Amino acid sequence: MHLASAPVTKDKMRLDRRSVLTLLAATGLGPAFSVSARASGADPRALVLVLDDLAPGLSTDHLRAVLAPLVERGIPAGLILKPGAASFDPALATFLCRFFAEYPGLGEPVAWAADLGAATGYFQSRAASRARAGFEAGLARRDPKVALPVPVSIATPTSAGQEFGFDAVRTAGFRNVLLLDQGLVPTASVACQTNAVCMRGGARHRLVDGPPPLAKWIGGDGAASGLVQIVLSLEGIGALSATEIGHRAEALALLIDAQIAAGLAFVMSPREHVVWFEQAQDRACLILIDPPPPDAVQGFAALTQALDAAGVAYSVAGAGAPPLCLSLVPEPGLTVPEWAARLTDSGTDCLRGDPDPGTTARLAEAGLRLVLHRTPEAPLGMDGNGLFHLRDALTLDGAPDAAARLAALDITRDIVLGVTAAAYAAPAPRAALVQMLQDLNARDATRLATLPQFADRIAPADPALALLREMRADMAATPTPILPDPESEAALLLDDARQAWRFIDTMTEPVTGLCPATVFFAGIWTSSYRVLTMWDLASLLGGVMAAHELGLIDDVSFVARVETILGALPVITLNGHRLPPSEIATDRKAVVTADFNAYDTIRLLSVLREFEAHPLTTGLAAGLVAGWDIAPMVRGGHLYSVTSGRLEDTFRSQCSHYGARALGGWGIAAQSPYDLPPVETGTDGQMQVLSRAAWLGLLGAEPLLLEAVEMGLSAPSAVLADVLYSAQRRAHAQSGVFHAVSETVLDSPPWFAYHGLRIDDVRNRWGMTVLQADAAFQTEAFRRKAEVINTKAAYLWSAIRPGGYSAALLDHVRPRIRVADGGLSPGIYAASGQSMTDYTDINTNGIVLQAIAYILRGRKPRAPLV
Repeated sequence: MHLASAPVTKDKMRLDRRSVLTLLAATGLGPAFSVSARASGADPRALVLVLDDLAPGLSTDHLRAVLAPLVERGIPAGLILKPGAASFDPALATFLCRFFAEYPGLGEPVAWAADLGAATGYFQSRAASRARAGFEAGLARRDPKVALPVPVSIATPTSAGQEFGFDAVRTAGFRNVLLLDQGLVPTASVACQTNAVCMRGGARHRLVDGPPPLAKWIGGDGAASGLVQIVLSLEGIGALSATEIGHRAEALALLIDAQIAAGLAFVMSPREHVVWFEQAQDRACLILIDPPPPDAVQGFAALTQALDAAGVAYSVAGAGAPPLCLSLVPEPGLTVPEWAARLTDSGTDCLRGDPDPGTTARLAEAGLRLVLHRTPEAPLGMDGNGLFHLRDALTLDGAPDAAARLAALDITRDIVLGVTAAAYAAPAPRAALVQMLQDLNARDATRLATLPQFADRIAPADPALALLREMRADMAATPTPILPDPESEAALLLDDARQAWRFIDTMTEPVTGLCPATVFFAGIWTSSYRVLTMWDLASLLGGVMAAHELGLIDDVSFVARVETILGALPVITLNGHRLPPSEIATDRKAVVTADFNAYDTIRLLSVLREFEAHPLTTGLAAGLVAGWDIAPMVRGGHLYSVTSGRLEDTFRSQCSHYGARALGGWGIAAQSPYDLPPVETGTDGQMQVLSRAAWLGLLGAEPLLLEAVEMGLSAPSAVLADVLYSAQRRAHAQSGVFHAVSETVLDSPPWFAYHGLRIDDVRNRWGMTVLQADAAFQTEAFRRKAEVINTKAAYLWSAIRPGGYSAALLDHVRPRIRVADGGLSPGIYAASGQSMTDYTDINTNGIVLQAIAYILRGRKPRAPLV
């Protein structure tokens, strides 16, 4: 490829004002360049030139015309490849390959991801990985004989309110993010969290529009942090001749040259921003040594001793190595449980080798996190199964040119160096290897790391992905649980049901058929809270229906109770809409709080749908619901509450998906937070659900498992249930303390708490929310003191995920929760092991009855909701 007649030295590039104006006049681009008055004594700006809008059908003649003046004057440029090099015309792709290979210091490929700023964590990593794969499929692998520079820069549009969170791009080998604006925005050089740097803004200019006001941009309008990014759009250049485009590119090159000559600017490629940035980050380097075969044991010992003495970090991975990374044995027929067993036995979630692409899904399902490939052509980044792929940049095998090849690797790249036994078995190559690695360790901007350090550095933990991997590993490694004998299980459960029903039966108010929300039994003194929410009412109704199904009451008593309860429910009018009230009295037909609580009402609607499907109560629920104006409370797909006359959007809640299904059961359309756009893979879909659930808040057993009991578990909820169950099981395995998180009443202030899993926090997974703002209830110490092994959750888990952990959980809870005067305690304080003695509530007893009926029905909902 011939783009320039000869290399031009910087001395030859010193052009005067007359030369520039003469060229501009000749090309018809108009005059207008003058050296800024601030030239003398001012620090020069770093100027970064980026070419954008390379259309897939762009002619090579036009692109050559743009690049030739830049190459001739030694001006580097980044070329943004979008929508993906794979769609480029073959001739253009071949031209780009040759250009990047022959002018590696002047032409830098820049990957493109249109949605990078809107993504976080896993999805940002996936977007960056797709961008790299697109580049490699379109260009890097077009001609195996051509060695192309490895992209370390990726471009994306600037998003409104962007917070510069781009750590995840480093998983795909990117360290520099170009955030592109339209028009003129002062260039900012900033850190993108901790693992990448960003250039934001700059000046955008179309080449066809004439000469850019370069002096003005460099003088300050387009600069900040001593940096100016110029994005030169090639849009529309096909409408002009290649000759005309060449003149315009020549004019731009001379403008840049003149700024350099005046001491106002110096040029650098986008990738140099990684090391130029004032808080520049070191590249990460992993030395991965193969364990020795029998004839190289002494050489291996000598190598590791020398590296340890020199303070050179390294790791050993492969067959016979410590359990850091499992060596791949070529057995493509292994099943998911077999892979899971191997990973469990090795104590690692890493694999060293090049697995067949057809096995990666199984490896991911077995809980694998990382694949360390030996071949440079292997994938890099996060694949659609949630597997993180790294690959050797260079294999050190004792070859005499190893030092030269290592020195030639780009200083801005994170690299993995594979070391084979051939490099250390004999003294001479071993000595050369030790010296080489010592020199590498001493290089500027290079940080050697062990495998765990390296992986954590370039692939920071995504808490949701970590939970998903743990769940997969648990499901793959755990054998099918042994279920209890059906007859003995039924006998125990029926005894539990009688105890729960005893509370409802004893505490029922004759006039209304309602029960108190909570009751303290203290000998001759009893304290009852005679107020019910609609959630409480749903638990009471669900308990009555379950008691009938379990044979604890007959048909006549069942119908009579239901009619009395429903007849005791008053209606309020808010803004002309008839609605169930937020709270009612239990000893009379009266409203306590004249608000509308959307969360609680959807629970009531869910249970009422079951009554409508029951042959003895058909019509009772429908008549009641027909008298309410629920549909108008759904606005823009969101169900609203009314509190003190004000509308409140309830969408951001773990109840909203359950609520959308409950409303749908009555023909009322509402949006679920899991109504999400289609994605590429099943893992992408699972991560969508987990990311959304993290946004909603703490994840507990309710209403997640109530959905299963009352309607049947939807696909998003099934993922969440698996993840929550696995997290609780692992927490118990690590601490010996059972976890069963849900909402719960407490027998002391603040009287109520929401316990749940923090999906987005890898270090502090368990959280609590209370309704009172008192600072004393907001501390981690209080959370630990108030954490409850929830009775409802224990029975719901036994219903939905029988055997194994849930069986042990129920065995732990059952003997500790019986209240002497009837009913079941809400739970056991995890820290003290003490149950809430002589305290019980309608939600615990009603929901336990629902769960038991579900189990003895064959673990299926009474009225499945499609």
